Amino acid sequence: MYPASKASAKQQTKSQFRIYATWFALGATIGFLLGLPVELGNSPTSWFIDGIWPEALGIFFTVTIIDQLYRQREQRDNRLREAEAKAMEQQKLKTDLIIQLSSRVNSEAVRAAELLKSHNWLKDSSLWGADLHEANLANAPLSYADLHGVDFWQANLSGADLYRANLRNAHLLRADLRNARLMHSILSNAHLRYANLENAVLDGADLRGAYLGRANLKSASITDVKIDESCTLPDGLNWSPDTDLRIFTDSTHPKFWRSKEPSSPAYQKDP
Repeated sequence: MYPASKASAKQQTKSQFRIYATWFALGATIGFLLGLPVELGNSPTSWFIDGIWPEALGIFFTVTIIDQLYRQREQRDNRLREAEAKAMEQQKLKTDLIIQLSSRVNSEAVRAAELLKSHNWLKDSSLWGADLHEANLANAPLSYADLHGVDFWQANLSGADLYRANLRNAHLLRADLRNARLMHSILSNAHLRYANLENAVLDGADLRGAYLGRANLKSASITDVKIDESCTLPDGLNWSPDTDLRIFTDSTHPKFWRSKEPSSPAYQKDP
């Protein structure tokens, strides 16, 4: 983008050129008109029609065309400057909203999510690897968001709408995901150690490669999930075709799993 002083100087130079070109053409025409009759001895009428009129028209059209070309170039430069200014303004707004998204004040973070979504910036990889640790995103509208590699360490995502969100390689250590809607979300290779997923809905989610060590899945819905041996379950073991996932979700299951680590959200003291 042109600096203001440089753009102003360039504009002034163009204006001066047009003025000089116009006066030069006018002076040359007048001089030509005054000088040629004396030298040639022709009658003024025939001399003007036969000699000067075509020359005058040629000079006039030349100056007009040059002026028009400069005007078109000036308009193009103005459009480019306006487009660059708008792009810079949009980039600043996006950066400010991403910073606001990390706020610990819920109303500010949710408002930022709403605005990012309205600009379609939740889907375009703008948030890849963003630092949103300890952000208060409870009930935030994050469906379809591309959150690849985002740091959600100890973030509050309770009740958040993460339907079909891309959380591949996301860091969700100790994140609060209670009642979160994670249907058909991508959690492959996501780090969910000590995450609290109580009452979360993960139906159809991709859990391949996810690490769920010491996470709390009590009352979570995990039907039709994509899962394989690369997924580490809350008890620290890898999933296998014989694994009954209800031992992590159904509190009435005779083998319902609870952690013995006090720091785990699935912690339960021995009776």
